[in-house]
Amino acid sequence: MMKNSHLKYLFITCALVASGGCGKDFADINVDPNNPSEVPAELLLTGAEKLLAEHVHCGLGDQIRGLAFAELLSQAWAQNNYTEITRYLIRGEETNGLFKHLYAGVLMDLADIDRILLETPGLDPVENANKLAVVGVLRVYTLQLLSDMFGPIPYGEALRGASDRSPAYVSQREVYFSLIGELESAIQKMDVGHSGFGPADIIYQGDMQAWSRFAHALMIRIALRMADVEPDSSRVLFEKYAAGAFSSVEHNGCFRFLANAPNNSPLHQQYIERGSTDQGLSNILIERTLKPLNDPRLAVWAEPAANTGAFAGRPYGQTTDDAASDEVGNYSLPSGADALFSGSSLFNQYDLMRPDFSACLLSYSEQCFSFAEAAERGWSAGASAASWYTLGIEAALAEWGIIDPVTVAAYLAQDAVRYESAPGTWQQKIGVQKWLALFMQGFQAWSEWRRLDFDKLEAPVGGMLIDLGSAVAPLRLVFPGNEQSLNASNYQQALQLLGGPDALNTRVWWDVK
Repeated sequence: MMKNSHLKYLFITCALVASGGCGKDFADINVDPNNPSEVPAELLLTGAEKLLAEHVHCGLGDQIRGLAFAELLSQAWAQNNYTEITRYLIRGEETNGLFKHLYAGVLMDLADIDRILLETPGLDPVENANKLAVVGVLRVYTLQLLSDMFGPIPYGEALRGASDRSPAYVSQREVYFSLIGELESAIQKMDVGHSGFGPADIIYQGDMQAWSRFAHALMIRIALRMADVEPDSSRVLFEKYAAGAFSSVEHNGCFRFLANAPNNSPLHQQYIERGSTDQGLSNILIERTLKPLNDPRLAVWAEPAANTGAFAGRPYGQTTDDAASDEVGNYSLPSGADALFSGSSLFNQYDLMRPDFSACLLSYSEQCFSFAEAAERGWSAGASAASWYTLGIEAALAEWGIIDPVTVAAYLAQDAVRYESAPGTWQQKIGVQKWLALFMQGFQAWSEWRRLDFDKLEAPVGGMLIDLGSAVAPLRLVFPGNEQSLNASNYQQALQLLGGPDALNTRVWWDVK
């Protein structure tokens, strides 16, 4: 499914940093070798990629019940216990961790890498430009992720540390067009004939041709995300960058965790090491989607329910009391979770709970569905919507190891799957299959539902704890509580830029329907 990478570089660099020898200068006595004031750019890059992958994979926050937050938002997962999130009790305290880890973690590390690369003399200029380009691409990826969650975000004044603890917010439209400029600049910096970060780059091991394709694919995501509000700009961007994007699943941008703690998958840590079964797969995924479509991914993603031996999805958004009285064993847990009960350390290649799971940031299957949409919009996509849709399904299956031609053909031949006969508008056809292709990229699946308005997400069965009006699911996240209290004046500015209350049912800029 995804390229194998090695975090061993992380440990080697840590050892080198921690064991730096003492010189004869008196000042060396005052240097703590275990807490260096300057961390190598390579180590910072590895750490930034890992933290970003954890959030794409899990939506990891500070609170344990938000571990699978991204998949809960997309409704592919449900809560077996403590069900408040699936009933939309999502407050500022819940979102503090997203700002903290993405701004003070990922983006601050990337800013430090920029500074180190620009201030260190004697570096190879071509390799340095490539490294700066990789940092730029990851920065754009992270900021788009944040903006799609909240709408307006701190941008130009962000990441100044102690010199500016109250950064101003920027409208989502301005953020988007600024990110387009940043991404174009990163692409122009790249020299694909030379390396970048090398083995410290867990996603592509310093392969700049791969990073160029990733950057083009990211531009495709940005272009389609704003297609309903900036159709002309979106079309120009798409048609300019489409040819340089992914052309197979081998090009996917993924981060592989290690088999051992502390660099194993957060889901493995939570389920297998700690024995938690607070989240499982939802009825929206299993009962409403995979079963009716006879989808072969069901057996890849889910374990049969322990009590029945059959696949079954937990009703999404039960009350806490109802969930507590409804045994976990009645429903399917994510694949690989059987190791919790069997004590086995053996995992199948694509088990969601395997310690060295690969978290995908961008995939060829997502891109294919974007191309299908572009064709429906009348843009130059190189093939018909039906052709791209079919390629998208084939890629999405292959990414989970389903490549048997008979199995793939049987799935595609169904009236409910085949493009010409699948129910609904093109938004519905493409949207459902794109939602499936974005499984384990929950924030992106949720964003595509908000943008394309296809029927899939549902109101929680136990009722909402927050009134969303006519919306059946959140349309954005509320700003972090720390921003509301510690950056109060700019928080008020953010509300003006948002154009509505700081509520889960206020639409972001590109969500016009």
